[in-house]
Amino acid sequence: MARQAQDRPSEAPSQPEALNRVLAFLQFESGDATPARILAVLSVLPLTLLVVVVGIGAEWLTRGGHIPALQNQTTALQQEFGGQVSYGQWVDTQLEALAPQKTPWDPAADLGLAGLAVNARAWNRVSSPFWTAMNWAIPFASEGDPDILTVPPLLVSLGLICFSLVVTWIILHTVSELSAARAASGVATRLRLAVYHHAIRLGDPDLAGADANAMFAPQLNMVEEVLRRLQGARNRCLAGIVAFGILALVIDPWLALAGLACLGLTWAIAMIVRENTRSRASHRENLARQSLKLVRDSVNQSRLIRSLGMEVPQHVKVEHWLDGAEIAHTASRRALALGWLMVALAVTVVGSAWLFLAACEVHARVVEAGLAAVQATAMGGLMIWMRGLGRIRRQATEASAAAADILAFLDKRAVILPAGQQEKIGPLAEAIEFDCVTVADKERLLLDQVSLIAPAGERTALVGLDSAQKQSLMFLPGRLIQPLSGEIRWDRLNLKLADLAVLRRQVAVVSGRDQLFHGTILENITAGDASITREQAEEAASLVRLDTHVRSLPAGYQTVVGPHGRVLPREVCFLVTLARAWLRKPSLWLVEEPPADPANDWADMLDDAMGRVLPGQSVIICPSRLPTLAASDRIVVMDRGKVNAVGTHQALSADNALYRHMLRAGF
Repeated sequence: MARQAQDRPSEAPSQPEALNRVLAFLQFESGDATPARILAVLSVLPLTLLVVVVGIGAEWLTRGGHIPALQNQTTALQQEFGGQVSYGQWVDTQLEALAPQKTPWDPAADLGLAGLAVNARAWNRVSSPFWTAMNWAIPFASEGDPDILTVPPLLVSLGLICFSLVVTWIILHTVSELSAARAASGVATRLRLAVYHHAIRLGDPDLAGADANAMFAPQLNMVEEVLRRLQGARNRCLAGIVAFGILALVIDPWLALAGLACLGLTWAIAMIVRENTRSRASHRENLARQSLKLVRDSVNQSRLIRSLGMEVPQHVKVEHWLDGAEIAHTASRRALALGWLMVALAVTVVGSAWLFLAACEVHARVVEAGLAAVQATAMGGLMIWMRGLGRIRRQATEASAAAADILAFLDKRAVILPAGQQEKIGPLAEAIEFDCVTVADKERLLLDQVSLIAPAGERTALVGLDSAQKQSLMFLPGRLIQPLSGEIRWDRLNLKLADLAVLRRQVAVVSGRDQLFHGTILENITAGDASITREQAEEAASLVRLDTHVRSLPAGYQTVVGPHGRVLPREVCFLVTLARAWLRKPSLWLVEEPPADPANDWADMLDDAMGRVLPGQSVIICPSRLPTLAASDRIVVMDRGKVNAVGTHQALSADNALYRHMLRAGF
């Protein structure tokens, strides 16, 4: 079905909505999204338990080998100290009696619930190679005697538990990141494929090319990275905030609330300082960029400066601009550094105040020292999780703009004509007509109300000092670009009504620039047409005098060329596209001749190749050499987006001053 590449009037999605649509697409398409979120949440559990275990060890050390907070207070134990002294006095008595050197060590009785984590009898196996090696590795623990182990079982068991938790966290974290990366990569691949297909569907580089190129790398890379972090890091931060917050509240609710208040105050100060410093730094950077822009403009005007003899005064101005840029840039860096210093001081003051409050509670025996350390760690973890969540939120805001651009591009639609309104065109029999055609590239006007007739069976040459104007006019008949206004008619049929697939089979583009795709030379000649045999491709290459050069290459016709392959001379690329076009038997040839030095053999080879293929064909050509120009039936002189004159080489050379000037300038 023929398509007219126009934007469908529709409202572009907002940035947050665009990212939410991509996330919904990820949830629907990827089977790795849910496991990634679950593993990210589970990876927080080992960290939380690790903080608790480290707190147990710290409490044990601060209490000289006894943990009253975890004491197993059975009925017999209650009867031991109940009714005689208070529990705190009983603990003080036990601290004097229990020491790390006490033997035999009974963890169940001496350490209560925490002591049940280790079997003391295992430490009596002094003949075990493992424990012997540990004794030699930790001589201070055995007091120099490897047969005597004095390391408390609780410390070693807690160390083993910490090691296991760290390994578990590493495994869960790695697997969750891999799952999130796989899910994000899968969605990004689908979006890239959608962008590619839509760019081909639109077909118009003005609508597709530039936007699609920008989306393939930077924008989709940004979206992919944010999707990965939203599936992994964001869920991990949220779970960490919940877990560490609950841990802090369980230990001491009032101290936890004080810590949360301190975190809120620190965050508010950081936001105020950041906005202030960033605005000042941005203003200074803008001043620096303006000064550097003046310097660049001065460099671009170097010819004018030399012609007017203004080197000395302009040099003084440039020095002044550069000094101003340096001062502004230094002021910007200073503002950012001062802002960071103020935030660091605020964190230090608020953190010190909270630590002082925690120390007072420890001193008043409101909370144990080890538990206070656990709570301090939990509050520090909360700050880290919140900072990570804020960083992800900023990245998501930036990626939302990229997602909005991608979805806006995918929302572009071509007007599809009903099947009954499509016209099947045949080989060009009369002429290609351009009727008041206007073409623009962004804000630049390339063609302005151009009217022209290119008769069938003739070679029409386009001459002008602006190559973009010539190329835009040459590519219009194949609907490779779309005009803003006007009509292009193929044998009196408006090309907007023509079947695009049939039209493209009737038109061939021959150029030595950007016309080879990544693949072998044979694949570039056949252009994916399975009906063309290797013998036919080699015959076409021989016709255009390409075969000898190809066979001189190490891999011959299997030589990989294109953007990431072997770099071929432009003349060879031209001959490859010429052979490709000859195999397709088009009725209209759009030819852009590559520049060739008359002193070498390429000029004669190009003349011979085009002389074998183009006579009798309908050709619109942008010549680069005088013999090609002189061999054309009609020459169109273009100037400032308009047709200045049309005629033969002899007539224009005699009557048109602009044409003679173009000949001297190399047209």
